[in-house]
Amino acid sequence: MSHIHHVRLHGPPEAHPETAAIRFIALLPATWHATVAECQGTTARLRITTPPATTPAETNRTVAAVLAEPAFRHWRFTVQ
Repeated sequence: MSHIHHVRLHGPPEAHPETAAIRFIALLPATWHATVAECQGTTARLRITTPPATTPAETNRTVAAVLAEPAFRHWRFTVQ
């Protein structure tokens, strides 16, 4: 059974969360699926489905690795 994670991307004051969400989704592993649940202010809320063997630690590492890309400078995240 797949795992569902709710990820919030929090950007700087001039951020465009819609653009960031699309970039973020494009950089996820091919076996992961994501949808944009909401974009409001400088925050994007995503629903990410990962393969069954994916641990919470792997999810955090992968999200952190994506946000390490230069396009996400000054962005941070939370995973629920």
